[in-house]
Amino acid sequence: LVVLTVIDEDVLAVEHIFTVLTISGLIVTGCRVLIPDEHLIYCPEILMRTILAHIHYMPDSWKGNAHRQNVRDEFSLLFQYKVAYLLEELFSPLITPFILCFSLRHQSLQIVDFFRNFTVDVAGVGDVCSFAQMDIKKHGNP
Repeated sequence: LVVLTVIDEDVLAVEHIFTVLTISGLIVTGCRVLIPDEHLIYCPEILMRTILAHIHYMPDSWKGNAHRQNVRDEFSLLFQYKVAYLLEELFSPLITPFILCFSLRHQSLQIVDFFRNFTVDVAGVGDVCSFAQMDIKKHGNP
């Protein structure tokens, strides 16, 4: 773009040239991400060991079965995709009022009673749920 501007200054006079260049760059970058690595070898057991090094949890049924669909399903129940998490966080302010108005309307008195019975005032913090203090004498040990 700089070279073209030096040659002919009318290049910058084209309407929305930076918008077109930016969108074109984003499209090219997005397409580049979709091209698979030809040197990548898919080995579910190695991937599972790598994940185990980070999460330190692996049921016995997963050992030697990382390639199976049921292991993948169990794993996806424990750990959510980032895209799904992001969408859930973005749409939750829109969906939550509907859940409160329609699904939880019949339990509203119980919810208000819970807040009234289990809210305590902590100096320097303010009102908090009494369960957050982890007082075993008051609430017992689950």
